[in-house]
Amino acid sequence: MLNLLSGEFYKFKKSRSFGFCLLSAAALAALLYISLLLLENIQQSGQGVVITGGMEESLDGNGEPLSLLQRIGVADIVQQMLNSHFSGFIVSVFVSIFVIGEFTDGAVKNIVGKGHSREAIYLSKLLMVVFAAALMTWLVIAITLCLGFFFLGMEGINAINWKDMAVFAAMQAVFEISLAGLVMLLGELTRSLAAGISISIGVAVFSSVLTEGLDLAFHNLGFELSGYWVLDLQARFPTGDFGRETILRGLLVSLGWFLFAALAGTLHFRKADIK
Repeated sequence: MLNLLSGEFYKFKKSRSFGFCLLSAAALAALLYISLLLLENIQQSGQGVVITGGMEESLDGNGEPLSLLQRIGVADIVQQMLNSHFSGFIVSVFVSIFVIGEFTDGAVKNIVGKGHSREAIYLSKLLMVVFAAALMTWLVIAITLCLGFFFLGMEGINAINWKDMAVFAAMQAVFEISLAGLVMLLGELTRSLAAGISISIGVAVFSSVLTEGLDLAFHNLGFELSGYWVLDLQARFPTGDFGRETILRGLLVSLGWFLFAALAGTLHFRKADIK
């Protein structure tokens, strides 16, 4: 098992897709900051309508109006990066490439041929995927915070409640780990890079639309399916004022989906033919 984990970690270090996904996240975060700066410039020049999202005019310590970026805050931009499913998008792409690529190049067949149990092979890859999903989530948050310092300086960073941010980062990692387990299951079932990436992106980006429709369909029954779907819980998770029920539901639902994906994937991998 340790040899398998060592091999997985070596392949992870050699993976270029992880770096490309992080670069995409950095580009989007920078684009968010730049877009808000452009909106602020448009407002100040009087070339467009004022867009504040219903926020009241606020003043800084010198009595000067706060900029749009200052009113929104770095924490809310971090929340937008994670709760908008973009992080789920890049995690899905990376996990699909990392998992399915070894089926297409015959690496999995070679590992099985060396006498390792299929359960150990799947578990070692799943543990590597868990590590990668959590690391990617925290690096996306770190990148967004660093850009916040670049655009807003220490004033923007000092406005963050770091205790709340730590809880938010931990829960976002939990959500992404659960999603990564599901994406790995899809990769095991499809074993096709194109199909695996397409389906995984569809789940990460569009599944919430489906659950919203089902919520409307079952509205009269007082049942919300979205309350039991990990991506919907991730999208609703706040950056502060956490309720114990919110955290507990997020943990239990994420754990449930992860265990389902791990068990289903292991059972399928144990019985399926490897070409």
